[in-house]
Amino acid sequence: MKCTPVILLILIAMTALSCKTMKDEKDNSDSLDFEVVQNDYLMGGGAENIEESIVLCNSEQDLQNIKEKMNSVNYATEALDNTDINFEKETVIGYFQPVRSSGGYALQVQSLNRVNEGQNDGYILHLELQKPQGAATMALTQPFVFIKTKKIDGLIKYKVNE
Repeated sequence: MKCTPVILLILIAMTALSCKTMKDEKDNSDSLDFEVVQNDYLMGGGAENIEESIVLCNSEQDLQNIKEKMNSVNYATEALDNTDINFEKETVIGYFQPVRSSGGYALQVQSLNRVNEGQNDGYILHLELQKPQGAATMALTQPFVFIKTKKIDGLIKYKVNE
């Protein structure tokens, strides 16, 4: 029974080594808190003319501009319209996928990280694209997601894992 403490110590060490930290080491970044405001898809078949992109909204006018494009074919901003945003303290970030040939795609935000790049902070939005499971709607769709976070400014990049 003398080997029991040794085995226990080995198990604890293995567990500690296998744990991941919240810091994204490959990006040398710090994680920021965020709230998902809307996670949906556009149904205009690309007629909204929104390419795959990331959108940074630091004012009501910035948000209004993108909502006008999103609503140009179908009303698509219900959750955004019903969310209180204090642009003095908060930023809204949107990400649009390319138009897809079927429904069933969904985006999940994994993290928002601040990356120190020289004198300016940059940010990386990590997302996961979930593909359709089973039967999917045969219509052109464009998945998108909007989050809000504390007030930020700077270049925002995105990484999508499929």
